[in-house]
Amino acid sequence: MPVAQSMGVSAEALPDVKAFGRPPKFDGCSEAWPDWSFVSSAYIVMVINVTPEQLEYAENSPAVLKLHDFSPGIRAKAVQLWYLLTQLVSGSALKVLRQAERYNGIEAWRLLHRRFGSRGGKAITGLLHRIMTFEFGKDLHELREKVSEWELLIVEYDSRHEVETLADDVKKAILIGGMQEPLKTQLEMQEEGVSYEQLRDQVENFVRARLPWTQEGRREDEPSVKKNGDAMDIDTPLVAAMKGKFGGKGKGKGKGKYAGKGKSGKSAGKGKQQPLAFPGMCHKCGEFGHRAWECPHWTDEDWTCWLCGGY
Repeated sequence: MPVAQSMGVSAEALPDVKAFGRPPKFDGCSEAWPDWSFVSSAYIVMVINVTPEQLEYAENSPAVLKLHDFSPGIRAKAVQLWYLLTQLVSGSALKVLRQAERYNGIEAWRLLHRRFGSRGGKAITGLLHRIMTFEFGKDLHELREKVSEWELLIVEYDSRHEVETLADDVKKAILIGGMQEPLKTQLEMQEEGVSYEQLRDQVENFVRARLPWTQEGRREDEPSVKKNGDAMDIDTPLVAAMKGKFGGKGKGKGKGKYAGKGKSGKSAGKGKQQPLAFPGMCHKCGEFGHRAWECPHWTDEDWTCWLCGGY
């Protein structure tokens, strides 16, 4: 009699893995564990119909889980999980699997979590070391992506730590220490009395202010707007200045640098010359083309500079 049937598992009850996309094999690389365990736990729940609570119980159990202590229904799922895990792990992870009681997939899942996803000791220390020594790089275009990647490590650390989460002051210190000048000095001047989220917003504002503008009047990180296959005519002050869209239309000969075209196709009349747009950024909203006192977003309540935080 096949082993699965002797454990109370019928052939029909074995998981149909072809119906789902199987996760990649886990070879014991500790850096791959968080993503692999997250995806694989969802895969296991779908394939063999265990509950997330049952998996979490196995993950957090301090004691060995034995097959003879399970009910017949749980024992059948443990056997299914055993066979599933043999197809999902290799290398050092497979060695851990073989340390578990034979055909006991629930105990094998517990051992994998104790070895690669421990909530204390070496795994936590290694994750904290990665957070504290994270390299944000020098490329301004990649800075926001790097900060997001670093914050994912913090989320992982907080989810594993049983006592407390990473303090705001620690996150602020690591963020400031990893920045390049002049952003580093700017953050040091503003970090007192502000939360980590506010300090992170300053990084976002700095990056947006430093990214160059394109000829379409947008920053490099902003998507272009297309219409009928061509860029739309964006009548921002910057684009207007570049295209020479200044001066009125009329009859007769035009005078001045910014004269328009008349009905005859020749130079237009004396129409009033419009002033050039302010060639800088607003210190209220960060947008290009007007001064702070001209800002359409102006409010009289608690106005501060978007760049330095001063009044």
